[in-house]
Order: sequence, then C-alpha cells, then structure tokens
Amino acid sequence: MSSSAGPVRIPTMKSTNSPLTDGGFLKRRIIVNLPTNEQMAVEQLKRNEAARIAKELDPCWTPPGAFRFFDLPAELRTRVLEYALILPRPIDLDLDNPLCIASRLKLLRASRRMYDEAHTVFYGRNTFRLFVTNPFKLKTKRVLLARLSARSRSAITSLELRLGPGWSSPPNSWVITPKLGLSDCVSVRRLRVFIQLDPSAPMFRGFRKEDPRFYTDFSLDLLRGLMADLPTITEIEFDAFEAVSKSCELLQSLLSEAGAARKRIVWGTEKDWDAPEEEAFDMVKLQNALAALTVNA
Repeated sequence: MSSSAGPVRIPTMKSTNSPLTDGGFLKRRIIVNLPTNEQMAVEQLKRNEAARIAKELDPCWTPPGAFRFFDLPAELRTRVLEYALILPRPIDLDLDNPLCIASRLKLLRASRRMYDEAHTVFYGRNTFRLFVTNPFKLKTKRVLLARLSARSRSAITSLELRLGPGWSSPPNSWVITPKLGLSDCVSVRRLRVFIQLDPSAPMFRGFRKEDPRFYTDFSLDLLRGLMADLPTITEIEFDAFEAVSKSCELLQSLLSEAGAARKRIVWGTEKDWDAPEEEAFDMVKLQNALAALTVNA
C-alpha cells in the first residue's frame, strides 16, 4: 500500500541565544563608573555639614579621638598648663626663643577661653628678665619687657635684675624709663636680683673703671628706680654665682637698700650661701667669672 503523503518534516528548535552560549556577550566590555574628584568633594562637604549639625543638636558630641579639656576641674587645667608653659629659667631675648618658647605659645591660639587661661599661667608663673644679657643682643634698644603688650605686662608677677653683663660699660638700654612699661606691671610681687660678679672686688683692679664704686652705684640706681616704679614688690630674692662673696661690696649695698625699703629678703639656690668663704681671690676665679658672662648669660 502506497502512501500519497509527502515526506515527514521533523521540527527543529530555534536557538534561544542563551547568555551562556552567546559568544558575543563574553566579548563585551564591563564599564564601571567611578566617582570624580568633584563628586568626592561634594560627598565630603555633605559629611562635614552633617557632623556640624549633629554637634549643634548635641552639645556633648565630640569628634572621634578628641578630649574635652575644659571638662577638667580648674585646678587640673592649671596644672596641665603649668607643665606646658612654665620654663625652668628666666625669659629673655635669647636666640633659642623661636624653638623653646614660640612653640609653646601656639597653645594660646586654640580658642579665646584657652587664651585667657594660658595667658595667665605663662605670664603669671614665669620670671621675666628686665634687661638683655645675651651677648649677641646686649646692645638692643628695646628690651623684652618693652616689647610686650600692656595686658601681658599686667599679668607678670616676677622680674629678674641680672647684674654683671656689660660691667665695664653698661648698655644704654639699661636704664629705668617709662618706655619699659613698668607702670603696667601692677601684679609684680617678686624681684630676683642675680649677681654674676662684683667689679669692685680687688681681683678686677686694672680691668674696671678708675672709680671702684662705679658699677655698685649704677646697680643701686637700678634697684632704687625699680622699687620706686614697682611699689607692689614685697619680696626681693638675692642670688649669685659661686665666685661672688656674700660680703662683697655690691651685694651688701643692695641688701642695705632693700632693707631700708622694708622688703622681705630671701636667698636663692644657685649659690651655697652657708658654705665658708675663701678670703683670697686668684686669677682662675677671675677668668671663670668673665667666662660665665658669656656661657651663663
């Protein structure tokens, strides 16, 4: 029996172009859009603004790692500031001030409140030298006290008068005048008188001026002028190098002047005042005293 039907067609499945079998897809580039610098800056500004708003809404908010210094009691704040701002020596126009002092005073720029508290500690707890003793700045026309502001001078409580540098020809700036600004120093209670040498001693014969009392009278004039312009001084501390005798003419004259003004007299710690004194002075002591003017000024 023959069939008149045509050939049988078997249907075939069309390609579905599955991604797993599509070779063209594997060859496509994958492009990732990264944020530009402008976009990153905008995002950072948004974060900063959010932090600022959070700080305004919550007064107790602090940045990560910050320490709330003014949450400490006043006594502890003062101790911290003393540790950071008090120097172990009198402050003068020295060459190392930009390194030793200027770096400490950056603390005053933190805030107005920090300035007020640190200003009181720095000027109220340190001793400031009246006249320049650094050999490189000995001839300066403006001493440190004259360079300070009236507010800073009003906070000073301790001054130092160092005698000895320029003993053969005192600098012109070593004079008590209104330019020093002593009228602003209303808080000074202590005056430290440090004697590096006494030119009236016999060992200086031939090196000094003809009048052996020249430097003694010059020093007395300075002390009288300071006590007259600073009536708030209640205490005068005397100190000296080891080569200076307690019975020397300069020291005894200054002691008499301070006693006549009814000032409280105390002794410093640089020299052992209770040690027995030698009667004779030799050339070695003279050389050491002259060298001290440069090394220990």
